[in-house]
Amino acid sequence: MAVSERYKQLKETYAKAQEVHSKVKEVHAEYKKNYEHAEKVREIFHDNREELEEGSAEAFSGIEVGDLPKKPKFPWFILCVALVKDILDYLTLTGIGYVVALIVSILAGMIIFVWSWNKVRFKGMKAGIMKKVAGSKYATKFWTKFLILLGADFIPLVNLLPLETIFVLLAYYQEAKLVRLINLAFEIYDEKSIG
Repeated sequence: MAVSERYKQLKETYAKAQEVHSKVKEVHAEYKKNYEHAEKVREIFHDNREELEEGSAEAFSGIEVGDLPKKPKFPWFILCVALVKDILDYLTLTGIGYVVALIVSILAGMIIFVWSWNKVRFKGMKAGIMKKVAGSKYATKFWTKFLILLGADFIPLVNLLPLETIFVLLAYYQEAKLVRLINLAFEIYDEKSIG
């Protein structure tokens, strides 16, 4: 009797071990698939000269379609403000309405700064995934461009270039590119969940 009971216990233990082994294989297969998809996402971002925050490629696996950012609207108002500021920079050199041009130029610069600040903080959009994916690396790139612009604004003759307008356009296209890459990366993970 003791041998048959022992045999039964061993048989049950063996069945449980096989069950655990099959679950481990499933988890390993899922992990491998996620890793391969994360590598594809990293490759897409790298090919487009964008950097991902550490571990953010894996963040796409838990995203719902509603969490995806939409293509940003073109900042017409900010572009007009930047154009006005660039034009006023010329007027401050000519002496025509120097004080008024300087004050309006400073106000326009502050408006562009506030807009820039909200862009880096991802205000008004699906901030969760944007912060996970781009985070501090995006902000560093953005503020580097902004500081270069600010420094160039103090260099004689260089400040005659439409630097603020160029900055606004670069900022918009950078954000649109990031949104496009995030949506492309989501499609990779979405295909994974379908197939």
